[in-house]
Parts: sequence; structure tokens; C-alpha cells
Amino acid sequence: MKIIKIPSIKDQKSFLKENKLKSSDEYEVEIPDSWKVFERGYSSPSPEEIRMTFKGFSSSQLAKMLGLSDGRVIRRWKSGESEIPYSAWRLFLIITERVIDLNDDRSHFENKAK
Repeated sequence: MKIIKIPSIKDQKSFLKENKLKSSDEYEVEIPDSWKVFERGYSSPSPEEIRMTFKGFSSSQLAKMLGLSDGRVIRRWKSGESEIPYSAWRLFLIITERVIDLNDDRSHFENKAK
């Protein structure tokens, strides 16, 4: 089992600032497949990855954040009893600023048009 330790957004921004990196051409970023856009290699997160990524949030906090009635479904995702929908996973990643909202990434749409 491979454990992925992801630096906080604050640490990531500090790193980029300290190294004076301004564009993505200046550095290489490897992200888990579960953080990729659906059309670009997304694969569902494992229950372990869900638990690690949701760490620090209670099931009821997550339910409110994702517009769910209660935390039972969150517990099923964490246990692996059911698969987390892409939309819920992506929304959590966007809200917590782990990934960007596609509406802010016009290159995604521009590249498809070419």
C-alpha cells in the first residue's frame, strides 16, 4: 500500500513563491488519478484515500458541505461499502481548494476544441 502525503495548499503556495515558479511549464506536478478531471484519466478513490482526504472533517460536516441529508452515506464511502460519486468527490476537492474549478481553467475547454 502506497501512502500519499499531500502538502497543504498554504505549503504548496509557499513552495511556488520561494522557488519563484510562475507557470506550470516550470515544474512538474504528479497528482493522484482520483484528483484528475473525469475526461483526463480519473479513477475512483480508494476507501483509504477517502478517509485520508476527509481527515479533519466529521461525517456531518462533510454531509452539509456536499448537500447531503446526513453523514451515513459518508461513512459508507469511507468504509468502501459504496463508491463515492465523481461529482461529490470533485466538489469536495474544489471546496477545500485541492483542485481548481474547471470554470476557472479555460485551457481544458480550449484544448478540446483544437
